[in-house]
Amino acid sequence: GDIIALQCFKNETIMNYNLLKVFIKVAEFGSFTKAAHQLKQPKSRVSRSILRLEEELNTELIKRSTRSISLTEAGKNLYQDTHLLMEQLDKKIDSFSDESDLVSGTISISAPISFGENILPQLICEFNKIYPQINFRVMLSDTYVDLAANDIDLALRAGKLKDSSLKQKKLADTQLILVASPDYLKLKGEPKSWEDIKDHTILSFNNENKQDPLSEIYQQYGFSPFMRANSFPMLKQLALAGTGIVIIPSTNCNKELKNGTLKKVLPKWWQEKNPLHVVFSPSKNLPLKTRAFIDFLVENKDVFS
Repeated sequence: GDIIALQCFKNETIMNYNLLKVFIKVAEFGSFTKAAHQLKQPKSRVSRSILRLEEELNTELIKRSTRSISLTEAGKNLYQDTHLLMEQLDKKIDSFSDESDLVSGTISISAPISFGENILPQLICEFNKIYPQINFRVMLSDTYVDLAANDIDLALRAGKLKDSSLKQKKLADTQLILVASPDYLKLKGEPKSWEDIKDHTILSFNNENKQDPLSEIYQQYGFSPFMRANSFPMLKQLALAGTGIVIIPSTNCNKELKNGTLKKVLPKWWQEKNPLHVVFSPSKNLPLKTRAFIDFLVENKDVFS
């Protein structure tokens, strides 16, 4: 936004905002007493403020008598040149205060692709019902995203955090598990070991940043997957369609495991748990919109588990 610098006279002195505000009130009311009442200040402080302003400008602004005051020519010019600007500035400052009391604006979020496609839409819709004046900008990526460089308010991150300068709140633990649809398992049988898995259709995960999490299993037992994909939501849809056994993060299929549309395979096998955090700026002046969404995520942890 524009920065309004109030300057006057030949020395181009930048006047103290508070002193000028006092002067304008005195000029408007034509009285130190009335100005002091309006500003909720002692009359003596108002008088000292005018004296300080006159000293800074090296110019008399107000003529004083025992019964009344009046503006000098310089005082009249100063009032005419500044009072509208001060009114605009006060309105602008008040608007910032109003915004701080209202959850509004745009929240920028970064999240892993699978989480963003699978769980984030539900959270955004629920939050928007509570705060309809909030808009969202979402960046999905499986690579590290710098919050400051990309103007991101908060990020959801799984695993060990790289940036210790950010504040964090843990939301859940997630781990890779094997799942399949009941129809598929009824047709093909439930495997009891990795030896049995060789006779099944396996769909695994791979992208440009990660090795296939089952690569060592394939080498050890001498088989390969039917397909690899870089989208857990896609793998989940294939599992629901009865295509085969899929590896997927537990946070991506909790709902399906609860309602029975997916079932764990080799339930005693899983990969190491990784914590899921929301990370954000350590600033004490975090925008109200950002704090509200972080609190909402923490309050809705059951979505993740």
